[in-house]
Amino acid sequence: MKETAQEMKKNTEEDEAKNAYRRSGIWAGARPGVWWSLLWRHGFAIEPRYVPSALSTTLQVYIRAFFAMLAALRFKNKVEATEIIQPPLFVLGHWRSGTTYMHELLTQDENHTFSNTFECVFPNQFLSSEKLMVPLINRMLPIDRVRPMDDMPLDMESPQEDEFALYAMGAPSPYLHTAFPNQPAGVYDQSLDLINLPEKQRKKWKDSLLYFYKSLILYKGQKRIVSKSPPHTARIKTILEVFPDARFVFIVRDPYRVIPSTLNLLKTLYEVFGFQTPSGAYLEEEIITTYCRLHDAFEEARPLVPENRLHVVRYEDIAANPVEMVAQTYAKLELGTFDDALRSKVQAFVDERNKDRKGGGKYPMPPELEAKITRRLRHYIEYYGYEPKSSLPLISSNETPLPFAEPTIDSPS
Repeated sequence: MKETAQEMKKNTEEDEAKNAYRRSGIWAGARPGVWWSLLWRHGFAIEPRYVPSALSTTLQVYIRAFFAMLAALRFKNKVEATEIIQPPLFVLGHWRSGTTYMHELLTQDENHTFSNTFECVFPNQFLSSEKLMVPLINRMLPIDRVRPMDDMPLDMESPQEDEFALYAMGAPSPYLHTAFPNQPAGVYDQSLDLINLPEKQRKKWKDSLLYFYKSLILYKGQKRIVSKSPPHTARIKTILEVFPDARFVFIVRDPYRVIPSTLNLLKTLYEVFGFQTPSGAYLEEEIITTYCRLHDAFEEARPLVPENRLHVVRYEDIAANPVEMVAQTYAKLELGTFDDALRSKVQAFVDERNKDRKGGGKYPMPPELEAKITRRLRHYIEYYGYEPKSSLPLISSNETPLPFAEPTIDSPS
C-alpha cells in the first residue's frame, strides 16, 4: 500500500527531526564555551540543511549545562579530593586496529572500570544525571543498537573512548574536525601529540584528563581505569606527566586493513555527526599522514616506558586467541591474577560477541590506494612484520628512514 503525499511528508519531517537529534549526539555534552568556540573557529560554516541539527545541538548544550552546574556544585570538591590509587591502563593503537575489542576484553575484570558512552559524551554532568538519563536514552536508541561504522554493539553503558569526554570539557582534540569535515584539518594537528601546543593548552588537557578520571573513581569506586583512545597513542610523554606509573597495551594491525577501514570510519562519522556534506577531498592523505605521525610519536616515546608497563601485540593474534592474549597482557603488565573464573568470564564475552557480530569488516581496496599505502607506509609495514603487497618503490629515493630501530612485539607463546 503506497504512502500518501501527506504521510510521506510527515515521515520525512520525523526522520529529519530524528537526524537532527542524532547529529547533535557527540556535541550535546560540550560546555557552551566549547560549542561556541567550535562554531566561531569555522566561521559558522553550517550548510543550510544542517541548521536544524545545529539549533538542536545548541538547545541541548544549554540543557546539559544546567545538569553540569548541579554536578559541579555538588561534586567538584569531592572530585578534586579523590585519589587515583591504581595506575590507569591505556589501550593504544591506530583507529580500526582492534582497540575497542581489547578494551572490552580487559574490562570484563570486576577489578577494572572504564568510561562508558554516557560518561564520555556527557563528562560534565554524569555525576548528577547518569542514573536518571541512561535508561531514558537507551530506550531512544535504535533497536539494533550498533555503531554506524561497523555494526558492533553500542549503548550508553558500553565502554567508550575518553577523547569525546576531553574535548567536551574543553581540552584540545583532533576530533573537533568531525563537525566541519570540509574545513582544513591542520588547525587541529598539534592536538594529536600535544607536544607543540602552548603550555596553557597542554595543562588544560592534563587537568581535564585527571579530573575526568577522578570523577570516574568517585562514581565507581577504587578500581583500575582501563582507557581506550587512539589519539593517546601519540601522547605517551604527556600521559606519563600525569600518571608516571601508567600501563600501556599497544595494538598493531596490517595497514592494508587499517587504512581502508579508517576511510570508512571517517566517512561515516562525517556523515552522521558533521554539519557539512563531506567532500572527501584529501581524506586518504589525511589518514596516511596521521598514521605516520601516530606511530612515529609512539616509537619516539617508547623508551620512556619500563618493560613491564608496555605490552605490544598484533591484532591478528588477538583475533585468533583473544583469551590467551588477555592472559599474556595480565602477566606482562602485572595486572593481577588471571584466574579460572576471570578466564571463563572473558571466554563467555568472546562467545557472545562472536554470536552477535553481523559480519563485515572488509572494505574496498582500489589499486591506487593499495599502491599509495605500499609507497607511503612501506617502512611501517615491514617494521611491524607485515608484507608489502608489491615491490613498488618508496615514495621518493631520498625518503627519511624511520626514527626508530628494530621493533619489539611480544609474540604469543
